[in-house]
Amino acid sequence: MKANHKLFIYINLFILIYIFSSNISLAGKKLDGIVYGVDSEGNKSVLVNANLYWSDSNTGTITDKDGKFSIEKIQGKSNLIVSYIGFRKDTLKVEPEMDFIEITLYEELRTKEIEVTAKQPSLLISESGSVKTEIITERGLKKAACCNLSESFVTNPSVDVSYTDAITGAKQIQLLGLQGSYIQLLTEQMPDLRGLASSFGLTYIPGPWMESIQLSKGTSSVVNGYESITGQINVEFKKPAESEKLFLNFYADNSARFEGNAYSAYKFTPEFSSILLLSSNLHQVLHDYNSDGFLDKPLLKYLNVSNRWDYSTGFWESKFGFGAMFEERNSGQVNFFKSNKPDFFGSLIKTQRYEAYAKNGFILDDEGETTIGTILKFNYHNQNSTFGKNIYDGLQKTFYTNLLFQSVAFDDLIKYVVGFSFTMDNYNEKLNSDNLARNESVPGVFAEMNIIPIESINIQTGVRADFHNLYGTFITPRLHIKYELNDNTTIRGSLGKGYHIANVLSENIGLLSSSRNINFLEGLRPEEAWNYGLNLSHTFNLFDIDFSFNAEYYRTEFINQVVVDLDTDPQSVSFYNLKGKSYSNSFQFDLTFELFSNFEVLTALRINDVKTTINNNFTRKPLVSEYKSIINIAYSTPDDDWKFDLTAEINGKGRLPDTRKNPEEYQLDEFYPGFVLFHGQITKSFGLLEFYLGAENIFGYRQQNPIIAYDQPFGKYFDSSMIWGPVIGRMIYIGLRYSL
Repeated sequence: MKANHKLFIYINLFILIYIFSSNISLAGKKLDGIVYGVDSEGNKSVLVNANLYWSDSNTGTITDKDGKFSIEKIQGKSNLIVSYIGFRKDTLKVEPEMDFIEITLYEELRTKEIEVTAKQPSLLISESGSVKTEIITERGLKKAACCNLSESFVTNPSVDVSYTDAITGAKQIQLLGLQGSYIQLLTEQMPDLRGLASSFGLTYIPGPWMESIQLSKGTSSVVNGYESITGQINVEFKKPAESEKLFLNFYADNSARFEGNAYSAYKFTPEFSSILLLSSNLHQVLHDYNSDGFLDKPLLKYLNVSNRWDYSTGFWESKFGFGAMFEERNSGQVNFFKSNKPDFFGSLIKTQRYEAYAKNGFILDDEGETTIGTILKFNYHNQNSTFGKNIYDGLQKTFYTNLLFQSVAFDDLIKYVVGFSFTMDNYNEKLNSDNLARNESVPGVFAEMNIIPIESINIQTGVRADFHNLYGTFITPRLHIKYELNDNTTIRGSLGKGYHIANVLSENIGLLSSSRNINFLEGLRPEEAWNYGLNLSHTFNLFDIDFSFNAEYYRTEFINQVVVDLDTDPQSVSFYNLKGKSYSNSFQFDLTFELFSNFEVLTALRINDVKTTINNNFTRKPLVSEYKSIINIAYSTPDDDWKFDLTAEINGKGRLPDTRKNPEEYQLDEFYPGFVLFHGQITKSFGLLEFYLGAENIFGYRQQNPIIAYDQPFGKYFDSSMIWGPVIGRMIYIGLRYSL
């Protein structure tokens, strides 16, 4: 197996070896423009979040809230493809001398025969701003089962998704080798899934509701808060004015899990529209394929509903909505559900979640360059749960508001935004007899500038000051610089600071499914870190094939970190502040190309070097793979009726927490082994109807004996949180989508 791993890595390195094949030419040039849409009644309005990309490339961008865009020109590329849901795609010929273009798309009159003029890439790289942003498009989201946000990164080389334990089904993500709590999660540019929702929040956003996912690494804009340390993930939902009138999705897999999704959009007037979204999930069959007496997958009942409204005039835009989510997630020993006796281990989790939001924007000048924006959002999250003999209840009430003023100065040389934000979190957590309630209120102010001193340089700099009622003042400076070396090569650098208030129980929920004693050795301070990043993007042509190459390095250095000590004593977990060094170095190289017409290849290699100080010992952070390599192959027929996707990923070895103090039969190796996974999907379209059949973990690789002392669930050595690989074998699924 090691030989196969090395061969796979050597192949990746060989593929990635060729860069800088073109000569330096003129400084990078841009094409600016605006995209309009004309509906069936002849009404014309700007299109927000329209996709634009150069034909046969992954370089693209999306329009902003005013329908405007800026995209880098690529040498040898002149066909610009523009698409928007509900409107006919268009391909425009861009002449070399053009620097501005006005584009108009026309509403698509849907029939059973749909003409496909161009295929949307699965992954777009937005090159227009100083922050490199990866955009997983709707086409990319359909390359895997993608039942929810946690399953949306199967074919993405940057993000890792794994289970937190072998019982509850909770999932966590990693970015730059660090856990997901250091990523700022947004929904339509509003902070979301924070605090108590971090346990299972990745499963709360249904895949069919998402229009796209935007991923940026390192510290991002100061406008959205101080919490982004390793990156930012923003989810854009289906838009009321542009979505299908009716969409239905049904899904089933070989474990008897069933899911249904639906939404319906209606345009009352050209200015006023609404969309109603529904999602449900049901799994009620007991499975224990590895014969350890525990369910392999939790029993699940899930219902999610959301209603979103848009109102837009020439000078005022308003978006508001509300939603509710209910989930019952039960797991544990099979005999617990057969006998319903307390002699067996059971995990019972009930969650209710409600939200409401309102966003308003006002244009103050004829050019649309001076605007005022307001955001209001409220979340209510209640979780009642038992994990064997552990009882954990959590209630969080959150209010968030953001007020922004945006304008330009010095003949558009500088674009700036200033504003005020306020966040209030009311936490009421109880673990057994311990009350962990607290109230947080954080007013803050911020300012950010985007400067273009010359055409090839873009600078974004900002700072914010937040005043936490419990932890004092946070000063958050951030800087991003982009330099276009030539038409084919862009270099980016970033530097910034971020903070995080740890919610140690919800962020480490898997530890409750164990017999470990939980120790708080001292009062926990805010986590504080600097992040530095350097990125190179390069396009070139070799053997008459267009390649896109990306190389990046990010380093995260912690000033303070909440240490989760699983090493000192395998029968306990201790939380305390960092006393020593802690850092993460992440290197990534990826290459995308179209080998021949409609045959796309993505290959990537990521290397993680993550170390921290645990009990005065500077060591590798546990449960982090040293490397990951991925190849994704996608082919579609010329008419786009058939789509084939295959992904292979190799995960390197990693360190396991020290269990040498356990009896020999309950001890783990020092390192877990590397492993290989394969995923695939076939999709067939019949006009408005689409069928898909797929498999995850095709060869059924599973972590052996994922639960320590599974035969003694109430003994002191029981632990289900030592998860480094799949705990579920092969998953075969089938589904259909219908759009009207």
